[in-house]
Amino acid sequence: MPDRFTMRAWQRGVTLASLDLIGTSLAALLGLFVSLGTRDFLGLEQPLNIVTAPVLLAVALVPSAVILYGSSRHGHYFRIKPFWTEAQELLRMVAFSSALAVGLTFVMKTEVSRIWLVSTFLSLLLLAPLMRALAKSLMRRLGYWFAPLIVVGDRGLLDTCEKAITSDFTLGYHVAARVDATRLSQETNDVVQTELAMTLIELARLYRRPRLLLAFDHRDILESQQTLVEAVSGHFEHIVVAKQMYGLPALNAEPLCIDKHDTLFFRFSSRGIARHGAVIKRAIDIVGASCALLLAAPLLLGLALWVGQDGGRAVYGSERIGRKGRRFKCYKLRSMRENGDQILREHLENDPEARKEWHATFKLRQDPRITRAGHFLRTTSLDELPQFFNVLTGDMSLVGPRPILVDEVAGYGRSLSIYQGVRPGLTGLWQISGRSELGYDDRVKLNKWYVRNWSLWLDVSILARTLPAVIASRGAI
Repeated sequence: MPDRFTMRAWQRGVTLASLDLIGTSLAALLGLFVSLGTRDFLGLEQPLNIVTAPVLLAVALVPSAVILYGSSRHGHYFRIKPFWTEAQELLRMVAFSSALAVGLTFVMKTEVSRIWLVSTFLSLLLLAPLMRALAKSLMRRLGYWFAPLIVVGDRGLLDTCEKAITSDFTLGYHVAARVDATRLSQETNDVVQTELAMTLIELARLYRRPRLLLAFDHRDILESQQTLVEAVSGHFEHIVVAKQMYGLPALNAEPLCIDKHDTLFFRFSSRGIARHGAVIKRAIDIVGASCALLLAAPLLLGLALWVGQDGGRAVYGSERIGRKGRRFKCYKLRSMRENGDQILREHLENDPEARKEWHATFKLRQDPRITRAGHFLRTTSLDELPQFFNVLTGDMSLVGPRPILVDEVAGYGRSLSIYQGVRPGLTGLWQISGRSELGYDDRVKLNKWYVRNWSLWLDVSILARTLPAVIASRGAI
């Protein structure tokens, strides 16, 4: 029995747009309160007519119009995108609307509180993506968000594509049916294509405007794809085509379409992080690490005193492999006993299962070396606070691949040069994706994916997701 999908695409779009309007209204209201409160705190005179039509145009109508129009143009309401892609585009809209509002107030010679204007748009930078996520979360809880997706393709790609496209619930896809079409690569004739088309059409009739995902990768099947699409496209809301990149950058790939040709080209840089990007990234590292150390200094001092109560050193350095293969000391608050190496060696000699786990992941879920304070530090990730000093010295970055031990070099094989192309990070994809719950091969893949697909926005999104991951203690041991 097919699932019930009770909300049409236009209804979801209207709901998202409504929450966008609420978000801009809340930002304007919050900006007003901040303006009044700041003036009162500084003893400034409150204007008699602070809320006027031109002012409302600048702080409410302009951002609302820009966000509604921009979101429609970018397909946020009907062709849903991943959350962090939407968030990036939303922040650009907010920045554009703020510049437009300032320009309008200048042209119209409007008396407007600059505190109100600035605080409104600063609030909107947070509220715009937050309200978008809230709208999707509410519809998800009410059972209105997901739309049916029919997945058809090669047997070997079905699981991979389903896992990828459903990993982000904000996309709104729910796999309603899967069709194994591997037979197309074995019998590429009209009969097989017709049977597959009829199967998809029958499935489409069971659902309200379903979506279709084509997950083909065999050449013979790809040659039959056009016929299949022409036969079934009228029965689906839209069609998604999956393409395996086989290690090529997926996030930074630029699609190229050439007139009169069906071939889709992808262009991407093969030089990793561009020089100007590396300079900006390093500047952010220095500023971010300096601010973090200033704010965390009292906490770091208190934790160091707690760790050192057993008479041992509070901070230790573990040798890691860094950028261009250079070895460096990765600083941490000590979470293990002073004779940890000897304890580990004896434990591995006496416990075959532990020895097997160590060789597979270079970690132990039940590590006899960890102190009582160490359990707390590792669970909260506070043991990594001293790594901000590594960031300042240039050995590490705020965001990057997980720093690896010398013994882990063999696990990277030929991919080691990719890892060594950037500085290892205090946080990264590994830390927000499950940490120790992931297999070692998955960690290596995440590190390689980060380097190949790096962008400043990717770093921002990882930093934003780090704190929730740390609070939830996902995969911490």
